[in-house]
Amino acid sequence: MVNRPGGNVTGVANLGVELVQKQVEMLHQMVPKVTLIAVLVNPSQPFAEAATKDALTAGRALGLQIHIAHGSSERDISAAFATLTQVGAGGLVICPGPFSIPLVAIS
Repeated sequence: MVNRPGGNVTGVANLGVELVQKQVEMLHQMVPKVTLIAVLVNPSQPFAEAATKDALTAGRALGLQIHIAHGSSERDISAAFATLTQVGAGGLVICPGPFSIPLVAIS
């Protein structure tokens, strides 16, 4: 298709999950003093296990603690945020899903 301008390309790609490691790295670069980063994952998504693994791998590589929080409903997410406050997470990465967009947040 690239060599034939004017053609049509169809399909959808969501690279959000593949970017979880990069999001953890970016958050660490923005706030290098933070030692505990939370990652909010929707466990009902098919990519939840891969996102969790990637976040933990990035955390180990950077010498960070990673707290995985699960949320698939409003109630779960509210409870996850309460837990993140209790554990003292200095930043948050929200994994992509149908009801969320990839996000990096700093407290």
